[in-house]
Amino acid sequence: MLISALLLLVLIYPAFLYLIAYPTFGSLMGMQIVFGFLMTGYFGALPGLLSEMFPVQTRTTSMSLAYNIAVTIFGGFGPFIIAWLITVTGSKAAPSYYMIFAAVISLVALIAARTKLGFR
Repeated sequence: MLISALLLLVLIYPAFLYLIAYPTFGSLMGMQIVFGFLMTGYFGALPGLLSEMFPVQTRTTSMSLAYNIAVTIFGGFGPFIIAWLITVTGSKAAPSYYMIFAAVISLVALIAARTKLGFR
C-alpha cells in the first residue's frame, strides 16, 4: 500500500500535465490503466489492513464506519472540491492537487498504522 500511495503521489501531477498536453483517447486509456494498477495495489490490501486495526468484537462495525466515512468525505465531496480548485487556480491540472492531498493523508495514515500494528 505504501508503494502504491507513493507512486500515486509522484505520478499524478505529471500524468495530468501529459493528459492536458495530449488530450487523446489513447493517452487517457493509458493513464487509466497505469492508475488502475496502482489503485489495485492499494485497495487490494486495504481490507486486510482494516481488519488488523480493529478488535474482533467490533471489527465489522468499525471497518464499515471507517471505510464509509472516509469514502463519504473524500469521495462524496470530491467533485465539489475539484470544481472549486479548478475555479480558484484556473488550472486544468487542479484535480491532481486533490489526489496529491489524499495521497499525503494516506501515506501519513499508513505510516501511523504500520507503527501502531508493529509491521516491519
